[in-house]
Amino acid sequence: MDGTVDLKQISQLNFVEGTMESIEAIYETLQELNDLDKAMKEYYGKTLEMANEEMEGHIDHLEHLTDVLDHYKNIVTMVNGEMDYGRIGTIL
Repeated sequence: MDGTVDLKQISQLNFVEGTMESIEAIYETLQELNDLDKAMKEYYGKTLEMANEEMEGHIDHLEHLTDVLDHYKNIVTMVNGEMDYGRIGTIL
């Protein structure tokens, strides 16, 4: 060789290096998106779990109130012999 540089080889080498850098950057971005996806699933999973627990508490409370109301209905029925919804309101 006479010491000259083949510009075509340099251009191809730059293209390959640039392509590899782009692929690495895309891979890192995909990894970050995957990590973000996991974090969001965990966050929203916990949020839904907390909301579910809150709703269960309200449902339990409503079930208790329904049982209390049924109890008072039974008392009114036993005292009057019939259902008198007006009396239930005065008892409560």
